[in-house]
Amino acid sequence: MKKGILPTAAALLVCAALLGVPALWARLADARRLNTVQTRPTLTGALDEAARAIPVLYELHASASESLTADERPEQPDQDPAVLCTDAAGVVTALADAGVIDAGEQQSLDTLLAQPPATAACRDTGDCCRTELWWYPPQGDANGISLYYTRQNATGALTDLTLPVSGSADLESRLRAWMTLLGLDALDDWAPLDIRFAADSTLALYSAKGQATVYGQLSGNYLTLMLMKDKANF
Repeated sequence: MKKGILPTAAALLVCAALLGVPALWARLADARRLNTVQTRPTLTGALDEAARAIPVLYELHASASESLTADERPEQPDQDPAVLCTDAAGVVTALADAGVIDAGEQQSLDTLLAQPPATAACRDTGDCCRTELWWYPPQGDANGISLYYTRQNATGALTDLTLPVSGSADLESRLRAWMTLLGLDALDDWAPLDIRFAADSTLALYSAKGQATVYGQLSGNYLTLMLMKDKANF
């Protein structure tokens, strides 16, 4: 009897040990995952690693689209114009701190934002939110004054904007300052794109690493800056 019991006991011990292996392996695997930096999933187009590390670019390529037409932007109900103007004032401060606009332009915009706008809207697409503000024309001016900007929901980064300016800073310095604000200056391959029909002061730069285009325009008294996927065709 004893001789039969010993092999049986040994077999049971071996089985118990084998049954414990998966649990032990799972604990080791969990520990390894917790102590390993998880990389972001690869995006379509094999975005350069340096570009993937820039939040605004990663979100730009991960989102469905970087911009929507007016018909595609659902207007959010019950928006308080004062709240939107306060948010816009924060945007103006960030642009001034970054050197996109000067102190005089910041003061003028702050004065404008202290006045109730004629229309105010914020349209959220899920990926981004576009704020649009418009004031009645000043006396002797045929047009009103407008301020628009789009902000990524995930990063808070300004992917495009249009606002009135009056300073003497050139377009390229404004565009470069905005790129620095977004962290795009971390890429070293931004190169000019040919703009065939440019009646106003315009500049476009493309990065193959970031698979994106930045565009700037000074038209009349307005500055427009945009970040777009891929190489734009001008």
